[in-house]
Amino acid sequence: MTSSLPTGPLDCVNHTQPNQTDEGAEGLDPSESFTPPRHGGAVRAVLVVPIILIWAVLGATLIAILSLVLRGWTRRNLQALVRVWGRFPLFLAGVRVDLHGEEHLSASGPKIHLFNHVSTLDLFLCAAYVPPAPCVAYKKEFRRIPGIGWALVAMGMIEIDRDDPERAIESLSHAGERLETERLTLMMAPEGTRSRFGGLQEFKKGPFHVAIATGAPVYPTLSPLLSRA
Repeated sequence: MTSSLPTGPLDCVNHTQPNQTDEGAEGLDPSESFTPPRHGGAVRAVLVVPIILIWAVLGATLIAILSLVLRGWTRRNLQALVRVWGRFPLFLAGVRVDLHGEEHLSASGPKIHLFNHVSTLDLFLCAAYVPPAPCVAYKKEFRRIPGIGWALVAMGMIEIDRDDPERAIESLSHAGERLETERLTLMMAPEGTRSRFGGLQEFKKGPFHVAIATGAPVYPTLSPLLSRA
């Protein structure tokens, strides 16, 4: 059984990066124009960044506590909780997002969302538009991040140990089982780590093995303008 691909990717265009043109937004409607925003002020950055960091830690810690104390309620409202957690930092930073192909987010049944990873902002961007019944496959190192690591563990997300191939395969097999039985949306970065030089890196095979094993459709999510950040 093979995975199926939608006719169009989910494109997230970040409008906080200056000096961008429509030329760099491949796959988007050429009739849509892009107007680069003004540079943000240094004072605003100094004020906003600490607030975002505090929000990220405390908000994620609250979600972790809710996941442990009110597991059923948290699971039913997980999409709303995570979206609020992701959108508040974007609002503070003055980020405007143009989302193309939003209908794919609410597609029914188990599915796999793959996203390119080029910026720390990806964390909030993916959270702000997280699909229903999300299950994130994250690298083991995320456990060490205060708040965020606790939330990932408490919510039962899938940990990937990149230093232990056997454990990584077991984790992906478990992800595939949960994908089918719980009808989840598995979210993964197929590159395995952030691109430090822009563009796409070589993809890992794990997400595609899961897609082949489960027959779940794959929805690629692309942040084209972030790749030039």
